[in-house]
Amino acid sequence: FAAFPQEVGDIVNVPVVGAITSGLKASGGDLEAQAPADATVQVTLNKHRYASFMVPDEVTSEAMADPLVKYVEAAAVQIAEDMEIDGLTAAYTGFTTNAVGAAGTAFTEANFLLLRQALAIAKVPQGMPKYAFLHPKAVTTALGIARLSEADKLGITEGPIREGAIGKLHGFIVVESQYVVETTGPTAQHNVLLGREGMTLAMRPLKAPRSPGVATYVASGVAGSPTEGIGVRVTMAYDIRKGGDRCNVEALYGWKVLRETFGAHYTT
Repeated sequence: FAAFPQEVGDIVNVPVVGAITSGLKASGGDLEAQAPADATVQVTLNKHRYASFMVPDEVTSEAMADPLVKYVEAAAVQIAEDMEIDGLTAAYTGFTTNAVGAAGTAFTEANFLLLRQALAIAKVPQGMPKYAFLHPKAVTTALGIARLSEADKLGITEGPIREGAIGKLHGFIVVESQYVVETTGPTAQHNVLLGREGMTLAMRPLKAPRSPGVATYVASGVAGSPTEGIGVRVTMAYDIRKGGDRCNVEALYGWKVLRETFGAHYTT
């Protein structure tokens, strides 16, 4: 996120490592060096999300504590939620090779295993973190399947019945997400399974305002944490006409499928 500021429509080039093959060495022969065909995937920064609000002087003076921080936190959370929806939309529309299920059908372990098999055949490394983003309706059905939830079936004392969460399922970290896309006509939930390298999120800081008297702060994730590289710009200025602080919280980003076969779309 700390790269050079960008604008909406700019393109970020994400490197993708080329394939490596092995060979059998002939006795006395040379080791042939390869030149992997590295490539790049272009991610367009086509999403500029914002939340803009005003905190009038009378609200600030009457509040027990300055409400501005709470408004900024609420705005950042809302932007993050909408970013997740954008990402899950890009995922389910982009992962077309590995797809099962149909609108109105219930979640089944058998279908989940079919998609696990598809990703394994696509050579998603066993050690690569894999995630399953499931709609709450799918999770509710899964929690009702005895072999996926009951302690005597799982062989553990702590489990889904007590925790209300599946945790891991057949090698996938299950994320119950209210932001899994649900469409209508007929009603369908578009659950997503993917390996970590299945898609990417590109974010860049927006340019600093040129107007004087505008306070700008870029809040970004801590290096080495899961939120590293994720950040938002916060700008604030006093509006003399309205008599209060005007604040904008903004994020510039783009989602892109990197390896189409490293993901799957499960319709329920």
